[in-house]
Amino acid sequence: MNFKQYFYLFAVIVFSFSSCSEDENLENSPESKIYNIAGKVEKGPFIGGSTITIQPMNENLQVVGHVYSSTIQDNLGNFSFGSKSFEAPYAELIANGYFFNETNGQLSSSTLNLHTLVDLSDDTTVNINLFTHLKYQRIQKLIADGMEFKEANKQAQQELFTAFGLQKYVEKDASTISIADGTDESAALIAISSLLLINRDEAAFTEYLAQLSKEFSDKGFFEENTKQQINEDKQAILYRLSSIKDYLIGHYKKYGLEIEVKELVRYLDWDNDGTAGNETLQEGQEVKLEKTELNVPNEGGTYTIGISSPIPVYLNEITTENAFTNNIYENIENTDISIEKSLNEDKLILIISPLQSKTAKSTTIQICDCLDNVLGEIKIIQEGNKNASIPKLGETGKQLVTEFTSNIAQGFAELNLIEQYYHYNVETDLVNQYINVSNNTIENIWNNFYRANYIIMRFKDAEAEQLNVYQDYFNVFSVPCSIII
Repeated sequence: MNFKQYFYLFAVIVFSFSSCSEDENLENSPESKIYNIAGKVEKGPFIGGSTITIQPMNENLQVVGHVYSSTIQDNLGNFSFGSKSFEAPYAELIANGYFFNETNGQLSSSTLNLHTLVDLSDDTTVNINLFTHLKYQRIQKLIADGMEFKEANKQAQQELFTAFGLQKYVEKDASTISIADGTDESAALIAISSLLLINRDEAAFTEYLAQLSKEFSDKGFFEENTKQQINEDKQAILYRLSSIKDYLIGHYKKYGLEIEVKELVRYLDWDNDGTAGNETLQEGQEVKLEKTELNVPNEGGTYTIGISSPIPVYLNEITTENAFTNNIYENIENTDISIEKSLNEDKLILIISPLQSKTAKSTTIQICDCLDNVLGEIKIIQEGNKNASIPKLGETGKQLVTEFTSNIAQGFAELNLIEQYYHYNVETDLVNQYINVSNNTIENIWNNFYRANYIIMRFKDAEAEQLNVYQDYFNVFSVPCSIII
């Protein structure tokens, strides 16, 4: 074999190895895939012109390929990147812009950044919201610790939703939830988004989100001081949830879209038991009471009333306050029905003390949820004690009698003075002169008698609500006062 033959043989062998290597590389290299990427950016919805970028990544969240930029198309947060070719299905999206503030019904005064990490192979409809933003750093942390994207995303979502008591909605990925969907998940998103924004301007909100994201990324839950802040924010937002709902519906209607928003109160964990929505009755649920009225003898007693409820219930006794009721009597502190109340599983236990009043009294105990929504009422009527002794007046009682008699005395003094002027000067003009010069004399007389009558009637009503032992005395004074007035 000559040199030329050796050369050709060597070239064929090299080419064969080279071809095999190239074929192997082609088999192992990822194939690009076309993704048609669109979605929404929502806090409240970002407004048109806000910017959004998408950065392709590999399974380790390392940047690959080019960054693509776009703008939000309308005031409802919609965006689209069109068809893009990515070597891997993973991507980071970042939105920056002004947004509709659902807590006050106005556009934000400054911009906000929101992030999300997604696997486009699952769904190319990608929404960016508070849920995706809060779990963004947690996903990064879990992948850095060796977890695959799918499992990291699943764990971060589970942890985040659990932190807010929303475990029942964890199966729907945050990047597929929109506040305009009218679903339970969208109501949960609205509730949490509003909770974190309430009573904060955009600068404070941005700072708060950064704190929450960092804290959650490290541990997958929130610290106790953060939980305390969240609880305080719940109280601040409680009576504004209805207006938040109305603001959002109105905003979307302004741009031609009718949306449904469920009752937001059901998507916050009010009693901090780890589950949102179990504190209020759902549609079709009710609380049943074994009794709604209880008649009690004067000596009182212990009573048990069965309660059937699908949710935790609490007690609230209706009381009426009167400025005249304190210290009417000497050495008697309590003249109302006195009840020790307790809830033991499905039973209401009442220990009722003897009643000091001469006449029967009543009170009402309300069964409520943790938000003070009344679920049922029990009226308690206790017999009076006709043989109750008459106590001495206390400090308030003495003061009221003094004010009453002082006003009566002053009124009669003014009235007697006019009568004397009339008697001795009936044929002169002095009576008219006196009244004209002292032109508020008649007004003073009227005011004194009116004030006396007001005091005695209020005092009479207040005493009737308590021991009801001085009514005959009040009647002696109240009738003449009414006649004078």
